Amino acid sequence: MSVSVTGTSFSCTIGSTCFTGNDSRIQTGWTVGGGGEWRFAPGWSFKAEYLYVDLGKSSVTANALATGIGPNLSRYTANFGRADFHVARVGVNYHF
Repeated sequence: MSVSVTGTSFSCTIGSTCFTGNDSRIQTGWTVGGGGEWRFAPGWSFKAEYLYVDLGKSSVTANALATGIGPNLSRYTANFGRADFHVARVGVNYHF
């Protein structure tokens, strides 16, 4: 694999570790939504729900393990943008 940033490049052998770093898999955010349930027959109901989830922005920072690559590639941060999504659920319930 060859990496090039602003004219500086280095090669990394496939299968070897070229960068080290950490990231967090736990993201906090907020959710808003609503739903309802309708009883359409004795013992039966239909339900629907909508949720909007926003977990903010995510990024990761890594440090290069290779030597002689210059200051431009010794560390990088990748920004992944917003982590938001929509959830829609529907279902049918039987009440005992």
